[in-house]
Amino acid sequence: MATSRPTRSKARREQQRNLFYPGSEAYIWPQPGEEGWARVPRNIGLILTIIDREKEKGMDVGRTYLDLLANNMGEGLVQVNSEHDFALRAGFSSGDRGVRSWEERIEVLASLGFIKVHRGPTKRIDFIVLVHPRKVVKALRRNGRVKDDALWDAFRQSLADFDPKATDENEPLEAPPMEQLPIQDETSS
Repeated sequence: MATSRPTRSKARREQQRNLFYPGSEAYIWPQPGEEGWARVPRNIGLILTIIDREKEKGMDVGRTYLDLLANNMGEGLVQVNSEHDFALRAGFSSGDRGVRSWEERIEVLASLGFIKVHRGPTKRIDFIVLVHPRKVVKALRRNGRVKDDALWDAFRQSLADFDPKATDENEPLEAPPMEQLPIQDETSS
């Protein structure tokens, strides 16, 4: 019984799309069977707004977070094979300055609690664990960091729209303690 509703909803959305955009199945994204796209929370816009309000002025952190989400293969773990590639995808040059800018954004995301960074034996960043954004935003609110009531209400409403059980404001972060090592230049240690 539970599987019929999504099928009906999908059929209704396809019918609406074809009504207003005839022939659009040839150019919509994603194409049926297409691989290479990521799952992101439906309230990603609100999450990025919260991140952007919590960071330093002039520092675009949202693109870095969005790229990390796009590189999660479903296990909550992102392997950083090339810091230069990650920097470039987040909008920075692939040179050393771009990597430093990307690392600064990674530090902000870690300090807010959205990620946990693991340092590798030969790289400053080897793996990144993605912490559930719903839990992080709730923890930020409890700690007085998300002050905008309208933004908080919109976030809570987005949770209620998709998972009414997820609206508990006191939901624990439930992240086990994990050593968070500062990112340092090997030359400065």
